[in-house]
Amino acid sequence: MVVRASNSRDHRSAWSSAPIIKELRPGGPAWCSGKVQQGDMLVSVDGSNVAGRDAREISAMILGPAGSSVNLVVRSVSSGGTVSVDLVRRNASRASITET
Repeated sequence: MVVRASNSRDHRSAWSSAPIIKELRPGGPAWCSGKVQQGDMLVSVDGSNVAGRDAREISAMILGPAGSSVNLVVRSVSSGGTVSVDLVRRNASRASITET
């Protein structure tokens, strides 16, 4: 999963600084879940809000030991509603979080 984090520190709106999912890696946990789409906003990781956080922080929250679980809450680009997704981490050589 490739997430683009905003480097904006504008906290007037939580959505204005929410990271956007730019790409799903085929075969990756998020892609396989069928619940995460390109363009969705990442709201939280394991219950912690990610709005306004930098790429390094978000990466550290998402990555973890292979086989461990992570919960993502995303705001769906198609429905506008939020979706909670439990994923099992796989081996990842690096974070795919970038700042804009």
